[in-house]
Amino acid sequence: MIDLRQEIENARSEITMACDLLEAASNCQRRALTALERAIEGSLNEGIKALPKSAVPVTSHRQHHRVGRFCRIGTDPELKAFILARIDRLTFEELAQEVADYFPKDRRVSRSSIQRWWSRRKNDR
Repeated sequence: MIDLRQEIENARSEITMACDLLEAASNCQRRALTALERAIEGSLNEGIKALPKSAVPVTSHRQHHRVGRFCRIGTDPELKAFILARIDRLTFEELAQEVADYFPKDRRVSRSSIQRWWSRRKNDR
C-alpha cells in the first residue's frame, strides 16, 4: 500500500510540474504574440513613412514599369547621337527626313516621335 501511495504522489508531482511548464509556455507565447502585434502595427503605421530615399529619380524608376515599347530614340545610342547633333539647326520634319535618309527602315523614326522624345527630354531636366 505504501508503494501505491508513493506512486500516486509521484504522479501528482509530475502532473504539477507539467502544469507549471504549460503555464510558463503559455505566458511566453502570449508575450511573443504581443510583441509581434506591436511590431506589425508599428510597421504598418510608420513603415510607409520610413521608406529610404531613392538614389534614382522617380521618373527613371517608373520608366521600367511603363507598358508598351520603349522609345526607339532612347534605346538606340547611335540614333540618339545623330538626332542630338542636328536638333538645334533642323526642324522636326527635316530631322525625320535626314534620319530616313541615313538609317535603315527598321531604325527610322517619325517627326512626331522625335517631337515627343524631345519634349520629354526637356521636361526631365
